[in-house]
Amino acid sequence: MKDKKIRKIPEHESGVRRIMSEMQGIDYHPLKSFEEAKQYDDAYVIMEGDWGGQIYLSIPAKQIMCSYETLKSLLSEIDKHEWKHNDGEGIGIYFERKKAGEGISGGMGGGLALEGLWVHDDIKGIEKKILDVLNGNKKSINE
Repeated sequence: MKDKKIRKIPEHESGVRRIMSEMQGIDYHPLKSFEEAKQYDDAYVIMEGDWGGQIYLSIPAKQIMCSYETLKSLLSEIDKHEWKHNDGEGIGIYFERKKAGEGISGGMGGGLALEGLWVHDDIKGIEKKILDVLNGNKKSINE
């Protein structure tokens, strides 16, 4: 048996979705940055925690009115809400091209790419606060 070269997954790619793509032939179209994602009508921002073990949210990139720095802070706040003892390990913001209605591979049921904001059932209670941040109306879900 030949030795297979182990390839490192680029930081801008979700490990879970890259592996699912390679193992099961699931379409996967990652983008490298928030700026690149804003150029496509079918680009989504996807936030995940627990190394892809939970998809927190997805939203079309063009609908986001806050800065990338605010997105990173929001992800940290959501992660603290969900995984209180995690210290921010295993979180990620990814930019991917998707079709509306398409599933997003990940743990705890994965996620969905909708025409608007989708949030995991576990964070439905803070959905309005999340939307306020994404719309640029607030800097934090704790305001």
